[in-house]
Amino acid sequence: MKKFLLGFTGLLMCFLFTSCGNPISKMESLVKDIEKNGDEWTKPDQWDEALVIQANCLIDFINSDPTEDEYEAFKEAIDDLGGAMSDLTESKAERARDKAISKFEKNHKDLQKDFDKAMRKFNRLGRKFDD
Repeated sequence: MKKFLLGFTGLLMCFLFTSCGNPISKMESLVKDIEKNGDEWTKPDQWDEALVIQANCLIDFINSDPTEDEYEAFKEAIDDLGGAMSDLTESKAERARDKAISKFEKNHKDLQKDFDKAMRKFNRLGRKFDD
């Protein structure tokens, strides 16, 4: 129970810290929180909240008309997030993460649609900046 409360508190703090600021700093805060507390997030709801934050960050970012430097910084934050999510050492946290990921589309249909649209725009933006 103590681990759950600590993990939930960490997630709540992350949400509060990321509720203001730009999408890049929100994503970086999420990465730091997962690196610090991810192994304690043994409930799918904790990971679901992190996935919602990630989706909203991408949507907000792509709607902000980013520059090439901002694109590169956000892309790096996404890569860091993927690394943080895959570097878990606690198997209960890994199972909770995987369960949240597998149910995300079902639980957040509208957000998933917006996320998919933003991801397509993000990929087009990357191709534009790579030219």
